[in-house]
Amino acid sequence: MMRGLGFACSWFSQPSRPNSFQFRVSGRLSVGEAQTLASSLARQPVVFELNVFGEEPLLIVGHPGLGVRQISLDQAGEPVIRHSRLEQLILESNGNVQELRRSLRVEQGLPWLDLLEQYRKSEMRVKGMLRAV
Repeated sequence: MMRGLGFACSWFSQPSRPNSFQFRVSGRLSVGEAQTLASSLARQPVVFELNVFGEEPLLIVGHPGLGVRQISLDQAGEPVIRHSRLEQLILESNGNVQELRRSLRVEQGLPWLDLLEQYRKSEMRVKGMLRAV
C-alpha cells in the first residue's frame, strides 16, 4: 500500500522484546514532513528513530518516557552543538560541571540513544548468529 507512495516498508522481529516488532520505512520526506511524522509517532507508545538525509542531516528520536529529540548531525553522523547553544548551556550550568555534562548529554540526545541501543544490539546479535551458523 505505501509502495505506491514511494515508500519501502519492512517488518522485523524485535529480539530484545518478545512478541514485538520493528517497522522500517524508507522514503523521501522533507524535513518538515519528517518532523510531522515524528510528532504523530510521539503520540503513540512507540520508540522510534528517523534519519533525515539532506543539506543538514538530522536524527529525530522518540521514546515514550523521554519525548522527542531532534539532533543536528555533521556529515560524519556526529551530533552538532552550535556555538550559541553551547554558550547558553555554560551560562545555565552556573559553573556546575556536573550540570554542564548532563546538559551536554541531553543536547546530544544521548539519553535517547542509550535507550535505542538495546534495539540496535539485538539486531546485530541476530545477524551475527545467522552468519555464524
